[in-house]
Amino acid sequence: DTTVPQQALFFMNSPFVVERARTLADQPDLVAFKRPEQRIQEFYRILFQRPPTPRQVELGKRFIAQAGSLQPPEPPKPVVSPWQYGYGEYDEQSQRVKRFELLPHFDGEAWQGGPKWPDDKLGWARLTAEGGHAGNDLRHAVIRRWTAPRDGVVSISGTLAHEHKEGDGIRGLVVSSRAGSFGSWTLHNDKAETKIESLEVKMGDTIDFVVDFNANLNNDDFKWSPVIKSKGPAAGSSFGEYAGEWNAKKDFSGPPESPPRPLSPWEKYAQVLLLSNEFMFVD
Repeated sequence: DTTVPQQALFFMNSPFVVERARTLADQPDLVAFKRPEQRIQEFYRILFQRPPTPRQVELGKRFIAQAGSLQPPEPPKPVVSPWQYGYGEYDEQSQRVKRFELLPHFDGEAWQGGPKWPDDKLGWARLTAEGGHAGNDLRHAVIRRWTAPRDGVVSISGTLAHEHKEGDGIRGLVVSSRAGSFGSWTLHNDKAETKIESLEVKMGDTIDFVVDFNANLNNDDFKWSPVIKSKGPAAGSSFGEYAGEWNAKKDFSGPPESPPRPLSPWEKYAQVLLLSNEFMFVD
């Protein structure tokens, strides 16, 4: 029997296996051995219930020495989402968002002002995968911002809904940094399709999905998870580079995760042993 490619790739790249290698290498019984050959022997006892051969001890010592001499790899670049979650103010005269600030706290399900909701400073402002809640005044409208990663032509679809008889409803706007307001909907216990057939964007342009409390703060939660689709490239661009879809609900996320810590030489050695046929196949 041999290790098939899929098994090897899993054991090389799986976060689960990497963490098992870390846990194995950091066991106190192993760390207590200061001489490399002793620690290698303990690895074999734990994983294979046998002592290593002299050749395996020598190869293990050579691996640890070479791994320790390598420069640590460059950390991977963080994946930048085109979506941001914030609050700000819509300027009626210019028909543009004149202020945008990020909501500072993610509680695992929503972006909001702080651990408590409503927040002492930012009030009811909140954004979730499916919608959110307008802020306490027009200066704290909630804004789901999409930044164009490249030039192209996009369409926008989605349903904005307010589902309360109480209060006076909410107002939703789609606002382009380049072209201004493209749509406005005032809803009270109602819903509307927020469809824009075609909008040209340049890389770095923003499209803001703005929701404010209309007039009074009362039951101003809403549902709105727009979808932006590439219709084609901007004039003079190659179409093949511009296919794409950005779904506010599916793409919703918290802050980017920190890159994983590189494996130490002994953690790498543990992962190599976990990759072996002797470990993965039990007779």
